[in-house]
Amino acid sequence: MKKYYSLIFLLSYSLISYAQCDGRYEAEIFDATTTTEIEYTDVYDWSTSNSGLDMDIYMPVGDDFTDRPVLVFAHGGSFYAGDKNNEGVSGLCESFAKRGYVTASIQYRLTTPSSLIDSTVMIQTVFNAISDMKSAVRYFRKDFVTNNNSLGIDTSQIFIGGYSAGAIIAVNYGFMNDESVVPEYLQPYVENAGGIEGNSGNEGYSSRVNAIMNLAGAVYLPSFIDPTDIPIVSVHAEDDETVAYGCDNALGYPFLPVVCGSEKILEQADLFSVENALHTFDSGGHAAPIVNLQSVSVPFISDFIYSNLDCNQSTSIIENNIEVSVFPNPFKDSFLIESKTYFSKIRLIDIFGKVQFSWQGNTNSTQVNLADLSPGVYLLQLIQNNSFVTSRIIKR
Repeated sequence: MKKYYSLIFLLSYSLISYAQCDGRYEAEIFDATTTTEIEYTDVYDWSTSNSGLDMDIYMPVGDDFTDRPVLVFAHGGSFYAGDKNNEGVSGLCESFAKRGYVTASIQYRLTTPSSLIDSTVMIQTVFNAISDMKSAVRYFRKDFVTNNNSLGIDTSQIFIGGYSAGAIIAVNYGFMNDESVVPEYLQPYVENAGGIEGNSGNEGYSSRVNAIMNLAGAVYLPSFIDPTDIPIVSVHAEDDETVAYGCDNALGYPFLPVVCGSEKILEQADLFSVENALHTFDSGGHAAPIVNLQSVSVPFISDFIYSNLDCNQSTSIIENNIEVSVFPNPFKDSFLIESKTYFSKIRLIDIFGKVQFSWQGNTNSTQVNLADLSPGVYLLQLIQNNSFVTSRIIKR
């Protein structure tokens, strides 16, 4: 088994000492969960016998925390089978809810088995499903506003993922986030699904998400991935013949589109310094991430998502005998730098090496306001004489 981490992901572990998020999210701390079925949209029906689109929301029993991150998962089934009760996805939801998250398993629109020989129908089905998942994400933000945060969530921390077809939905949702990355021949499919934001309901609320959890999924076009993209964590088997580890026709059928799995996602993400991590199973086929759910997949994904949580925490860096705290990280508009020693220069550098912010003076505490800075991952440098400290910092 192999694990691959991007340099920027390793940097977060080598230079940054994370707080413990009040003991939450890193491991299972609750014994049981409750599950509530809700209809997240009535724009489309799941089937002729089931109106609307539903999802099961999992929460830990006995938890009164009111700022919990949300993880939204989608099931597999080749886009014609499966539902929100899928054992693998319900296992993901339960495991993460026991860690203190609010989790959800969603139903999304499916097609028929006969559509497997029609690539145009299958492509449209995928875009429809992305529209549905975006509606589910927006539902949480809508509920926060209209029901006085009845679910006890932090709407600034929503993550998406899934297994197999569900992972394909999440991966392409996360990376196909701007119409500029969509080639012209795909535009009609996007338009039929309601545009980039989709038309599945809960309009007026953001569909922004923080990271992607990919269990044996794929991206339709590697070119969807660019330097502004959100982090992704993947688990995939090298011998997967359903959704290729590299690039191949979906399901191995020559009449279905070529998609690119976790190996190519890692390569493209590394090319643009997009934070990512990949656990590769040497064998086990398409089911490997689910067969090894509790022993491998959940712990691996959990560590990655934990490293991307806000948790209202500071980042502590100790380097060259200089100790510095940065709060908060990630930040929205501004962050505070505090140091036990004075520093004379601050620089913020983007992934292309361009300095986006620079300050000179002499202080051990300062507030840096960067409300107009584009969201992304940056390198923060603090310089004192011939010594310096560096840290990754994220603008949301």
